[in-house]
Amino acid sequence: MPVPHVPVFYMPYPPEPPNPFLEEARQSLQEWLRHHQLVTTHEAWAQVERTRPDLMAARYYPKADCEALVRHMRWLAWGFVVDDEFDDGSAGRDPQQCQAVIRELSDAVAGGPAREPYARALVDLWQATVRDRSREWNRIHLHDFCTVLWTYHTETIGRVTGTQFTSLAEYIPFRCQSVAILFYGADHAEAALGIDLPDFVRHLPALGAIRRLVCEHIGLLNDIFSVAKDRALNNSNAVDIVMAERDCDQATALDHLNALLTQKINDIADHEAVLADQLVAAGADDPTQEQVGACVAAYKALTRGNHDWHFEVGRYTAPEAIHNGIPLYTQDLFARPSVPDR
Repeated sequence: MPVPHVPVFYMPYPPEPPNPFLEEARQSLQEWLRHHQLVTTHEAWAQVERTRPDLMAARYYPKADCEALVRHMRWLAWGFVVDDEFDDGSAGRDPQQCQAVIRELSDAVAGGPAREPYARALVDLWQATVRDRSREWNRIHLHDFCTVLWTYHTETIGRVTGTQFTSLAEYIPFRCQSVAILFYGADHAEAALGIDLPDFVRHLPALGAIRRLVCEHIGLLNDIFSVAKDRALNNSNAVDIVMAERDCDQATALDHLNALLTQKINDIADHEAVLADQLVAAGADDPTQEQVGACVAAYKALTRGNHDWHFEVGRYTAPEAIHNGIPLYTQDLFARPSVPDR
């Protein structure tokens, strides 16, 4: 599906080369996907190649060591496979099936049974990620993961009932959650750095605002690139919302969203200045302030990496075969028969 003509985006964060361990980690990723039977058809493998979760991880975490990069590649690949099944597959049009999968995944990370390949892969990732992390980080990690899962249910209900978002003001907070960058990006960036921030820092308003703005930027940028795909599959998209809300053509809607993206970059800078004052007021020592600075730099790397990745992959440009309203790259993972726990 063709990507719409996009404006030139304001992106002041300097580009970085992809993580030097990209190729080494990419091979490990492919082996992991096969081992967990997450990608089982030619069309699904083609979708992985169009998506390049390996490149996304290398863009998101350009300075991570090889072990951390492998882990985050697996997270992003798992996330894309599951996302496509929820968004584009049968579960995205069946609220009860969607609920069942959400409960299954939520239970799996809480220590429940993991019978299906996608659930076992999740447990594998979860256990490798949460070890040695603080209780507060793990609490936030679990909260952000469950929040992502329930956005799929909201979208499924919207498709079935025809009650899609009608205003950008209503949609943006939801998109901040559904784009899943709080979980896959911001939370994991801290882990990739080997940083575990003190609890009081996590609750500083300016740091929370920066995390939110990064997610909103990434979500809206993605909507610009995926508008054709979303239209074909009846998914909510900021471009169409703006067109309907402002009664304008697509080019005008893109210009409006581009201006909004620029504002979010500027707002991040404003909150950075406030964050420095809040850290001092909260009594953060020099090492803590340095860790926070490293996290904010990592959030900017996510934003820049996401920008570059969208121009590099075929996910939003390659043709996608659709049969009876369902793309051929979906695998009906959620309808597979259960197998005994290993």
